[in-house]
Amino acid sequence: MTGPLNIQAAAVLEGLSEVALLLAEDGTILHANRAASVLLGPGLAGTPVFALHDGEPGGLATYVDRCRGSRQPLVGTITLRSEGKYQCRGNVIGDGVIGNGAGRAVLLRLSRSDDAQFALLTRNLEALRDEVRARQRTEAILRESISERELLLRELQHRVNNNMQMLSGILSGAEREAESEEARAILGDTASRFAATGAVQQLLYASNTFNSIDLVAFVETLARAASSLAADPLVVETDVEPLQLPIGKAPSLALILNELLTNAVKYGMPARGTQKITVTLKVTGGMLELRVGDNGPGFGAASSAGGGRKRASGLGLVRGLLRQLGGSLAIEADAGARCVVRISHAQED
Repeated sequence: MTGPLNIQAAAVLEGLSEVALLLAEDGTILHANRAASVLLGPGLAGTPVFALHDGEPGGLATYVDRCRGSRQPLVGTITLRSEGKYQCRGNVIGDGVIGNGAGRAVLLRLSRSDDAQFALLTRNLEALRDEVRARQRTEAILRESISERELLLRELQHRVNNNMQMLSGILSGAEREAESEEARAILGDTASRFAATGAVQQLLYASNTFNSIDLVAFVETLARAASSLAADPLVVETDVEPLQLPIGKAPSLALILNELLTNAVKYGMPARGTQKITVTLKVTGGMLELRVGDNGPGFGAASSAGGGRKRASGLGLVRGLLRQLGGSLAIEADAGARCVVRISHAQED
């Protein structure tokens, strides 16, 4: 029987990155380095190397016997039961490797053969292909789900838009049939507000997104609607920064702008010349700033027939909406009247 492995020899074997087995003359494993333990499992010492071979034992025995007579590495193969075919390089090593100096030991170093490397690569490619297919199926399901969601949202937007237009038409009809001036004024204002909200709904329905609308189209649409209320020729000029307005703010801002435009149309007629209304909407210092001005008599008490008081009291809805938005309203006088609205431009989640 052989003795324990020399300490220096054991250290050399452990330093090898490849699988290394030290065999006794009868093929028993004397020592397996760390790489061998990782590949084949622990406790290999005392196990015949032929027990690891999944092939003709005589061929491996002949190869090990040849290695005992050569100090130069001889090339062979071993088919491991759990790992497939490996290439071997084996040769006898010098005396003194085994503790008592008795016997001859064979160093067997294993590396994965080309066939094994190809088989491993093939398995990896198949696994990768299966993963790609699974991801493609998941992506197709998600695309279909998103498409269905968008279709449902479009249908919902279409129905809401139709309902808004129907209600606006009902209110306009009721305005025409009302007998008192006060009732006609209330119904007219309500119809106008429904029309403003409906315009936002129409813009959203026509857009490619569901969370914002184009600010330029938003202002121009409401400006055209307000212009139709004027009995005399009216000029409306707009200066709007090209931005996307979050849909959460759009209905409230539509009502605010509609109120300011309606107020300007009703009370902003100059004593002489053509009525002119200007609308600017831009982002300044993180705030969305809306300015609606006209060249009329303004909000002062000099307005005829108490019009100044009526004009100021007509902004109650604007102030109420701005309280909800955390915004502010300022009224300026500069060759007419100007209402300045400021609300936060922070993007919504």
